[in-house]
Amino acid sequence: MSKIIPIPLNFDLAVSPERKVTRLVCAFAVPGKDLCLIDTGTAANEVDLVRALAGMGRDISEIKLVIHTHAHPDHIGCSARLAELASPTFAAHPAAARWIENPDLHYRERAVHNFHEMVGGAVTVNRLLRDGQIVDLGGLKLRVIYTPGHSKGSVSLFCLEEGTLIAGDAIPHLLGIPLYVDVDQSRASLETLLRLGGVRRLYTSLSPDPIEGDEIQTTLQEGLAYLDRMAALVRETRARMGETALSDLTAEVLRSLGFDPPPVMPMTLQTVAAHL
Repeated sequence: MSKIIPIPLNFDLAVSPERKVTRLVCAFAVPGKDLCLIDTGTAANEVDLVRALAGMGRDISEIKLVIHTHAHPDHIGCSARLAELASPTFAAHPAAARWIENPDLHYRERAVHNFHEMVGGAVTVNRLLRDGQIVDLGGLKLRVIYTPGHSKGSVSLFCLEEGTLIAGDAIPHLLGIPLYVDVDQSRASLETLLRLGGVRRLYTSLSPDPIEGDEIQTTLQEGLAYLDRMAALVRETRARMGETALSDLTAEVLRSLGFDPPPVMPMTLQTVAAHL
């Protein structure tokens, strides 16, 4: 039984100026000597976090450390409010910190239609996370694993005592939509996780249910196969369409994946561009 507790949080993501879809992201409570929260959901998830922690017999003011797996809005959106309620230390990879500390820069470089609804404000990243670093929570230790690809500053976290791996959004096919900025980095990150020994339980940000046993390796291998399929699809679509605008190419790729209407937005444009 894991001491790490997933907290499922629903949020609305605008895939166009006119259309929103409901998505799920998981934060994780890690109750060592000090209470740690991995990711914070969106600005609208404050009540959900308070309720979930109360169900564990904890108060949100007890949070001493917040670790961000990466800097996307559904993972950092409630951090500014937590800074007011608990004054925790905020930790992230240096490549993620620049967006966490500057939401305007974040929006300029990776616009999301309802970004300012999702992100409540900036926080200062007090602790920079590096690959291989150990975060000691008192009773539980988390090893930082640098797993870029989905974003430049993505990390996974491996609980040494439990064999529990929290992979954030590093496994591309589970996201339901292709979202990554670097194909080679994403592939290398999956291979890093495949080589990691002692993993008994795998969590992603997309479900409160763990992946266990042989399914861990299978899931990571499926992530690699997904990248191969995407590469082939983009290559074949581009050959068929000839020289065309990135937005048109992205729309056609997404239609081929079954998305109707295709969610052509900066994050999917980046994914297709990563294959060119």
